[in-house]
Amino acid sequence: MTMNVPQEILNFLNKYSVFYIIGHGEPDGDCLGSQTALASFLNRTGKTALLCSPGPFNRTETKAIEGLFSKSIAEAAEKSGRPAKEDSAVIILDCSTPERIGGGFAEEIAEYPTAVIDHHASGSPFGDAAWVDGSSPSTTILVYKVIKKLGGKPSSQESEDLLFGFLTDTGYFRHLDSSSSESLGLAAEILAGGASLKDLYYRMYGGRKLESKILTGLVLSRAKPLFDGKCMLIYETLEEKKKFGPENRDSDTIYSQLFGVEGCLAVIFIREESESVCSVSLRSLHDIDVGSVAATFGGGGHKRAAGLEWKGSRADITEKLMDVFKRLFEA
Repeated sequence: MTMNVPQEILNFLNKYSVFYIIGHGEPDGDCLGSQTALASFLNRTGKTALLCSPGPFNRTETKAIEGLFSKSIAEAAEKSGRPAKEDSAVIILDCSTPERIGGGFAEEIAEYPTAVIDHHASGSPFGDAAWVDGSSPSTTILVYKVIKKLGGKPSSQESEDLLFGFLTDTGYFRHLDSSSSESLGLAAEILAGGASLKDLYYRMYGGRKLESKILTGLVLSRAKPLFDGKCMLIYETLEEKKKFGPENRDSDTIYSQLFGVEGCLAVIFIREESESVCSVSLRSLHDIDVGSVAATFGGGGHKRAAGLEWKGSRADITEKLMDVFKRLFEA
């Protein structure tokens, strides 16, 4: 695997002076780490980089940096005191489809030159310049390659942000295999820039409230094995979301526990977000392509980690997912 930065991305970064750096809705560590590291680096080189995100910042490990992000390009421009469109462009990170950004950004970015850097291979390509590399385990690895190619070296804080994104999307190295040697070598370079694996582990998995563990126990207690135990179905009710709050969700721990069950190759996690909307997260091991499953319902993601939003009841999406997974496991 060799990840080469396209010249069109480098040309794009050299061409403009002001960048609005945007990630996807309900951002995770890879999305935010990519944004903050690239923005910091560009600002150090004399450019102006402004952070934007639709939120919400529900994850415990990301809550502390919510104040760095504007809810729209217009808000970011107003805060900076710059004319919104003067020598300006947009960079989309960790998101390969404009619809997934949310928050009205899809309409705003239509008025700007746009570059996309992502490691999600699903979705239709867009943007004036794009680097979408599904072989990379995280978008932060791609951002690090960009920084290096531009002759830069990450600061200590940028190194922490980059490594945080890498650890988030690899489950703290758990999802890497024999094809990941290049990425692991790049992660080691980032680590040498001043990041701390010990501190990042606590940021990812520490500082949780007792309610988080109680919610995790409730979700795990209703795990239902399907297709001879090859798939586990779990769910969270709307009442539980209201009682415990989205900030007490600990998905990574739940997936880790379920993949420790003998024979489990895939996990379906359905959450009731409102009376009429459910979110669905899909995870898998080996050659089970959950990205293709998510795409069937208008979602996206990786082969082994994907998601979608369903407008309807949990019972309806459960039934439809069972039909798709049945064909997947019987193929």
